[in-house]
Amino acid sequence: MNVARTVGWNVLVQLGSRAAQLLFSGISTLILVRSLGPSTYGEYALVIAIVSLCGLIAEAGIGRIATRDMSRNPAEEASLLSQAVLLRLLLGLLATTVAMLSGILLHLPLIVLAGIALGSLTFYLDALASVGLIFQVRLKMQYDAIAMVCSKAAVLLTVLLAALLHASVLIFFCALLVGSGMMAIVAWFFATKLTTILWTYNRQRSSQLLRQSIPSGIALLVAVVYLKVDGVLLGVFKGATALGIYSAAYRPIEYFLLAGSVIVNPIYPLLSKNFATNHREFLHIYQQSFIAVIIPLGAIMLLNLAYAPQLLSFVFGASYQDAAGPYRILTIVLPLLFCNGWQALALLTADRQTITMLIDSGGLIINLSANLLLIPRFGSVGCASAALLTAIFVSSAGNVAAHRHAGATLPLSAILRTAFAVGICATPLSVINHHLWPLTGAVALLLYLSLLLAFRVLQVNQLRNLLPARLTATAKGLLS
Repeated sequence: MNVARTVGWNVLVQLGSRAAQLLFSGISTLILVRSLGPSTYGEYALVIAIVSLCGLIAEAGIGRIATRDMSRNPAEEASLLSQAVLLRLLLGLLATTVAMLSGILLHLPLIVLAGIALGSLTFYLDALASVGLIFQVRLKMQYDAIAMVCSKAAVLLTVLLAALLHASVLIFFCALLVGSGMMAIVAWFFATKLTTILWTYNRQRSSQLLRQSIPSGIALLVAVVYLKVDGVLLGVFKGATALGIYSAAYRPIEYFLLAGSVIVNPIYPLLSKNFATNHREFLHIYQQSFIAVIIPLGAIMLLNLAYAPQLLSFVFGASYQDAAGPYRILTIVLPLLFCNGWQALALLTADRQTITMLIDSGGLIINLSANLLLIPRFGSVGCASAALLTAIFVSSAGNVAAHRHAGATLPLSAILRTAFAVGICATPLSVINHHLWPLTGAVALLLYLSLLLAFRVLQVNQLRNLLPARLTATAKGLLS
């Protein structure tokens, strides 16, 4: 199987996995939102925000650096993987301390502090699950897919049971532990079949791995802080109900970002291998993979911008209709977040993660300032507006840095043609009766796909190279 088909196969596996994950996560979110209500769901979202932020301290960028180094030095694979797991276990102690202190200093309710304590246990389970880095290095993403699907299924079952029993919100917090535990068990089962896990601590190698990871970890922490801190500030300034409304608007955006990672996971090792030896191939993979992301992204933007109130009411219920305003703004933020991610990937591949850290630090300053200025006056719409301002800055600075230090440029022509297709399709939807939104939405998507083909953003012949040989032969047989 050639490189394109190997990547294509891994992407197909990840797409299937992400589809199952999004289904399970979506159902879990629906149960949570409808069972807890805006106020209690706001408390739940606050716990998730704090645990997610502190979880980045436990990860510290170690996974990406270890994956990069394992791709370049296969002989050191087992040692690097083992040190990555051990380092993350140790950093979990620091992350737990920071999480609990944050809750205490913010004078959060006791129920939220209890949720943070439970959520902090996931730091150690996630550290054990990081043996799954070997799946990305070996391009065996089917094992990662199985582990992730099992994890999300376990979370769904726990949330469903808690809802049926009308349990306390603390039981809903326990779903996080169940999911992380399942992920760790399945990842270990498959990882031990591919490599050996060494429990010997190598101080020199661990120090080197941690030193290289710190800039990437700080950059990731800062990037996520400016994505999550708005929710924390909104909860502090406007209360749990306002946070629940905003979290409902932001949740689908997180799912779309999760879906986009199916491209990142298989291409990152290939980018790392080709950067120094074949820069032309590096740039080709970099640009084509981004085009593969913006095509479905355009369809998502089209539907979200036109039908935000209808979609949110249909999914979450009428009590969340006020989330339509921030949801539309966050939809515009979404493509900028993907640009930011691709630019950071290029800089990481070029071992310039310090630049990403500096850019994201500037973004954090802008985000905090904008949130403090806009939230007291505009609430959740101010949160979303601050996210948009931050994403514009980070994307602009990241584009310059990626071009200068990694020779990486995003496919601007394809991006503009896709945006033009979205604009053409979205314009008539603004004047059509929205009671017919399922029908008009389907027609708009068909028009969007036709325009992509006409503008040569999407080319049918290119899809053939991404299919595994057996699937291609089967398709030819059916067509003949």
